Amino acid sequence: MKISAVYIAKNEEKNIARSLDSLKDSVDEFILVDTGSTDKTVNIFESYDGKVFFMPWNNDFSAPRNMALSKATGDWIILLDADEYFSVETAKNLRMVIEENANADGLLLNITNIECATGKEKDCFYNLRAVRNQKGIAYKGRIHEELLLDLKPMNNLLRVAPEVLNIIHTGYTAEISVEKCKRNLEILQQEIAEGYNIEDLYTYLVECYDGVGDTANMLKYAWLDVEAGRRQTTYASRSYRKLINYYAIHGSIDERVALMEKAVADFPELPEFHAELGSCYGQNGYIKKAVLELKLAIKLFKSYNGIEPCLLDSENVLQMTKQISELELKIKAMATDFDNIYGILERGDLLKADSVVLSAYKNEIKKELAAELLVSIAIEAGDCELAYQRLSLLKELPESAYRLFLQARVFFMQKDYWQALTYLENAVKDEVISSASGQVQEKIYNLLGQCYRFYGYPDRAAECYYKAFEAVDNQELK
Repeated sequence: MKISAVYIAKNEEKNIARSLDSLKDSVDEFILVDTGSTDKTVNIFESYDGKVFFMPWNNDFSAPRNMALSKATGDWIILLDADEYFSVETAKNLRMVIEENANADGLLLNITNIECATGKEKDCFYNLRAVRNQKGIAYKGRIHEELLLDLKPMNNLLRVAPEVLNIIHTGYTAEISVEKCKRNLEILQQEIAEGYNIEDLYTYLVECYDGVGDTANMLKYAWLDVEAGRRQTTYASRSYRKLINYYAIHGSIDERVALMEKAVADFPELPEFHAELGSCYGQNGYIKKAVLELKLAIKLFKSYNGIEPCLLDSENVLQMTKQISELELKIKAMATDFDNIYGILERGDLLKADSVVLSAYKNEIKKELAAELLVSIAIEAGDCELAYQRLSLLKELPESAYRLFLQARVFFMQKDYWQALTYLENAVKDEVISSASGQVQEKIYNLLGQCYRFYGYPDRAAECYYKAFEAVDNQELK
């Protein structure tokens, strides 16, 4: 089997030799399309017996790449940039992997981005970097070009584990990245002007605007990308990650929760998204939900084998395990506090009671009782607006005489006596009122009597007050 490696480059004398060295024991043919080098790039390439062709740069990456493909004579083609090379540990596996998967259309290989200034790993992702040389393969797009087969995405692709083949990319420095982003943004805008589908460019616009420090446009296109849903491409989570990083600093907790719930829905396999959602839930008081998400994140991490980058590591998992233990202790403390809620209410400490009950409700500790108490405390505090907001908690629960009373009481506070009367008349139906305690019946009939008085029905009001008195008597007898 003959294997070719193809490059496009301009002034890459500092990088090209290392890339060629990583391939020289596996590759039979080196092809370079040079777009205007003025340094020693061409001479270095030719010293490896590489074939060099020339094409003037015209703000179009696909053109020189397609020329390089057309010159390759190998059965398979390796696609590298000059600042990329196979790791020392995996370079020796290249020919073997290709020969074992010769019937595939291409191989998705892991690329690890390294920050030049620090030498630290920035991130990693899969990309199509080895293809079978067949009629109909060609790049499309001026920038962030896509390799197609007969103008359609390739389907018969295989993913190779990073421990088997790993490409190191060293082209990241702050200065180079800014200049690249400026250049790429210019090309993207040219593509848009030529009628290219802008939706396919959202992710790249996000990267470029972020790179040049234009936060407003970065956010604009990131949200457009996220709202469009998960894209069928490698590293489809990039825009989500940009938003997550931004809102971690500048967003409210509610904004962060909403974003992470969307991210988890679109990328349910990604451990770090569940971990981040768990962290957000914890900060927002939903401790039980936080524990569930953190446990799921750890479970997914242990068996993760997805195509999207996973940025969690073993140290993160240890921290999450410790955090789970601390959160579970908090849940136990919340349950104990809730068991003492009536003592707190008897002391008249409504702020403390509200805090205890709200925590219980968020963490599903006697949730139905907690919902009733949240409405009741808001009524007792005279906070009409808060009481009205909390009525939605009751609507999620089965109907009962007491819950109908609470809803009536809120509308009575708002002086919406007709709405209050409607709820109360439902509450006193035989099949509803019969299951209520005497204390609850007293409250219902007293409030119903007040409503009837307001509407000028003294006889009905008197009858209600009598029934309220009877309810008290019956309760005392019991």
